Amino acid sequence: MRILKYNGLALILFLASCLPDYSCDEAAKSFKDDEQFHLVLTEKENHMSRDAYFYGIDLNNKENTKFYDGSGWIALNFDKFKIGDTLIKDIGKYSITIKRAGKTILIPYVCDGYSKWNDHEPIHKVYYDTIPKK
Repeated sequence: MRILKYNGLALILFLASCLPDYSCDEAAKSFKDDEQFHLVLTEKENHMSRDAYFYGIDLNNKENTKFYDGSGWIALNFDKFKIGDTLIKDIGKYSITIKRAGKTILIPYVCDGYSKWNDHEPIHKVYYDTIPKK
């Protein structure tokens, strides 16, 4: 029984190592090309994890809607999003636009982590929709 237990653990670890290893650029491109929402935020959840949920009213059809992000970057910025904010994320954009009481806030996509080739080499990449003015 003990051998089966350790072999099972070894199999799980082996299979997990076969999962694709996404780079910052791949994750950012996926967010830019695949995610879109236009909502008024009515509720948000983050259970001290990478997962973040936004609930709100869709601006286009006025129905309840939900957006989920598991990448961790929204969770890192979670406190910037307030109930009542209008959140806009368009296909082809890296950033989320927050519209709040007469001001507009852009939250660009950020990738924090470690290089897949050297786990001691930290990565911090910010993806802007346009080149920021200096």
